[in-house]
This record gives sequence, structure tokens and C-alpha cells, in this order.
Amino acid sequence: MMLPIRFQGIAPSLASRAVPASSDAPRTALLALVLGGGLLLMPAPLPAATPGGGHVEKPYGLEAIPGSEVKRIVLTEKAARRLDIKTGQISQDPAGRLIAPFDAIFYDLKGVSWVYTSPVPLTFVRHKVVVTRVDGPHAFIGEGPPDGTRVVTLGVSELYGTERGIGH
Repeated sequence: MMLPIRFQGIAPSLASRAVPASSDAPRTALLALVLGGGLLLMPAPLPAATPGGGHVEKPYGLEAIPGSEVKRIVLTEKAARRLDIKTGQISQDPAGRLIAPFDAIFYDLKGVSWVYTSPVPLTFVRHKVVVTRVDGPHAFIGEGPPDGTRVVTLGVSELYGTERGIGH
């Protein structure tokens, strides 16, 4: 099957081209740029086709948490695989101090420290933490989620961008 791609304002010989339609191949079109009186044609990606023109599943959902500015993020399994989300766990040392994997800690633009918890698979919630000390791969936290809580150690910045709408 061939899909016609048409451009207005381009010479007739360039105005209509057919490209093969394949569910496996990325779809591209020619992007026409006028530079200094010349015409530059270059490939440009098109949105992925869906069988029968159906709906494309959104890779994530954001849910409001009553009384909080924080939103709950729910990823599809495919999105979690693509982001390569990894988790660790909040633990407690013999003195009763909470310890988070250092890779789980991130700081927002105001310098506030946070972690993303994973209360159930594919669901992530940002929680404020107070870091009291860092010792190698461990961050001692004075305030934060309790012992045993799953926290994200890889994919943290991608989750933050998703929650805040950065890059979307």
C-alpha cells in the first residue's frame, strides 16, 4: 500500500510522492525549507500510524491527590520498560535512622529534596524528604517515607518531568 504525501507550493514533480506504508517502518515525509532563495528538502518523521486509525494509548496518567500539589503518576507497562524504572528500598539502621538509596534523592529548583515512592507497581508518588547526611550510596533522612517503602532509583528525572509536564 502506498500513502500519498502532498505539499503545496512545491514544483509539481516534487508535490506528490508515494511512500510505502508499513507497520514496521518509521513513517517520514519531506520537510521543505526555503533558505536564502533555495529549497532544502529533508526527511521529517510523521506520527506513528495505528491500525484502523485507532486511539494511541497514552503512556502515563496523572491523578490529583486531594490536599496536595503532588500528582500520582501511573505508567503503562511499556512506558515503565522504556524508562527502565528501577527501585530500591528505604531501610533503617540499628540506631533507628532512615536510610534511602542516594540515587533515589533529587532536588527541585528550590533546593527541596524528594523521592518517588512506588506504593503499587507502575504507580509513583513524589514525597518530600529531609536529608541529614550522605555516606557513599546512602542518604540518611530525618523525615520521609517509612522503613520498607519502595523508592525509584533509576528514572527519577523522567518521572519528575512527567509529573510537571516538562517536555510534553
